[in-house]
Amino acid sequence: MTSDSRLPYVWLIVHVAAIAAATTFLAVVIHEPVVDANIGAGFAMLALAALGMPWSLLVFSGVIPEGRDFAETSLFIAFALANVLIHGLLALWLTKRRHSN
Repeated sequence: MTSDSRLPYVWLIVHVAAIAAATTFLAVVIHEPVVDANIGAGFAMLALAALGMPWSLLVFSGVIPEGRDFAETSLFIAFALANVLIHGLLALWLTKRRHSN
Protein backbone atom coordinates (compact mmCIF):
# COMPACT_ATOMS: atom_id res chain seq x y z
CA MET A 1 0.00 0.00 0.00
CA THR A 2 1.60 3.24 -1.11
CA SER A 3 1.20 6.54 0.65
CA ASP A 4 -1.02 7.72 -2.21
CA SER A 5 -3.53 4.95 -1.57
CA ARG A 6 -3.65 5.76 2.16
CA LEU A 7 -4.70 9.35 1.61
CA PRO A 8 -8.48 8.72 1.55
CA TYR A 9 -8.19 6.86 4.85
CA VAL A 10 -6.13 9.63 6.43
CA TRP A 11 -8.88 12.10 5.61
CA LEU A 12 -11.43 9.66 6.99
CA ILE A 13 -9.54 9.51 10.29
CA VAL A 14 -9.40 13.31 10.40
CA HIS A 15 -13.14 13.43 9.69
CA VAL A 16 -13.90 10.99 12.53
CA ALA A 17 -11.58 12.87 14.90
CA ALA A 18 -13.33 16.17 14.17
CA ILE A 19 -16.73 14.67 14.94
CA ALA A 20 -15.43 12.98 18.08
CA ALA A 21 -13.88 16.24 19.29
CA ALA A 22 -17.04 18.26 18.65
CA THR A 23 -19.26 15.62 20.27
CA THR A 24 -16.99 15.30 23.32
CA PHE A 25 -16.81 19.06 23.71
CA LEU A 26 -20.58 19.28 23.45
CA ALA A 27 -21.04 16.55 26.07
CA VAL A 28 -18.72 18.33 28.48
CA VAL A 29 -20.16 21.80 27.93
CA ILE A 30 -23.80 20.73 28.03
CA HIS A 31 -23.53 19.35 31.57
CA GLU A 32 -22.12 22.54 33.08
CA PRO A 33 -24.88 24.61 34.65
CA VAL A 34 -25.07 28.12 33.16
CA VAL A 35 -27.33 31.02 33.99
CA ASP A 36 -27.33 32.55 30.50
CA ALA A 37 -27.07 31.07 27.04
CA ASN A 38 -24.57 28.25 26.66
CA ILE A 39 -22.31 29.71 23.97
CA GLY A 40 -19.89 26.76 24.02
CA ALA A 41 -22.71 24.34 23.25
CA GLY A 42 -23.81 26.59 20.41
CA PHE A 43 -20.33 26.50 18.87
CA ALA A 44 -20.22 22.71 19.16
CA MET A 45 -23.67 22.43 17.56
CA LEU A 46 -22.56 24.67 14.69
CA ALA A 47 -19.52 22.45 14.13
CA LEU A 48 -21.68 19.31 14.14
CA ALA A 49 -24.20 20.97 11.84
CA ALA A 50 -21.43 21.84 9.39
CA LEU A 51 -20.03 18.30 9.54
CA GLY A 52 -23.54 16.97 8.89
CA MET A 53 -24.27 19.04 5.79
CA PRO A 54 -26.34 18.71 3.60
CA TRP A 55 -28.55 16.64 5.92
CA SER A 56 -28.49 19.35 8.60
CA LEU A 57 -30.39 21.60 6.25
CA LEU A 58 -33.47 19.49 6.98
CA VAL A 59 -33.47 20.89 10.51
CA PHE A 60 -32.62 24.44 9.47
CA SER A 61 -35.29 24.53 6.74
CA GLY A 62 -38.02 23.34 9.09
CA VAL A 63 -38.66 19.96 7.45
CA ILE A 64 -37.68 18.38 10.77
CA PRO A 65 -39.16 20.47 13.59
CA GLU A 66 -36.85 22.23 16.01
CA GLY A 67 -37.38 22.86 19.67
CA ARG A 68 -36.33 19.65 21.40
CA ASP A 69 -32.71 20.08 22.40
CA PHE A 70 -31.88 16.39 22.86
CA ALA A 71 -33.53 15.34 19.61
CA GLU A 72 -31.90 18.15 17.67
CA THR A 73 -28.48 17.35 19.13
CA SER A 74 -28.94 13.67 18.35
CA LEU A 75 -29.94 14.49 14.77
CA PHE A 76 -26.88 16.66 14.20
CA ILE A 77 -24.61 13.90 15.53
CA ALA A 78 -26.42 11.28 13.41
CA PHE A 79 -26.11 13.44 10.28
CA ALA A 80 -22.38 13.93 10.90
CA LEU A 81 -21.93 10.18 11.39
CA ALA A 82 -23.90 9.49 8.19
CA ASN A 83 -21.39 11.64 6.34
CA VAL A 84 -18.56 9.59 7.90
CA LEU A 85 -20.22 6.45 6.57
CA ILE A 86 -20.48 7.96 3.09
CA HIS A 87 -16.87 9.16 3.36
CA GLY A 88 -15.71 5.66 4.38
CA LEU A 89 -17.55 4.01 1.51
CA LEU A 90 -16.11 6.52 -0.92
CA ALA A 91 -12.57 5.95 0.41
CA LEU A 92 -13.01 2.19 0.05
CA TRP A 93 -14.33 2.56 -3.49
CA LEU A 94 -11.46 4.88 -4.47
CA THR A 95 -8.87 2.50 -3.07
CA LYS A 96 -10.36 -0.49 -4.90
CA ARG A 97 -10.59 1.52 -8.09
CA ARG A 98 -6.92 2.56 -7.89
CA HIS A 99 -5.78 -1.00 -7.25
CA SER A 100 -7.80 -2.43 -10.12
CA ASN A 101 -6.06 -0.18 -12.69
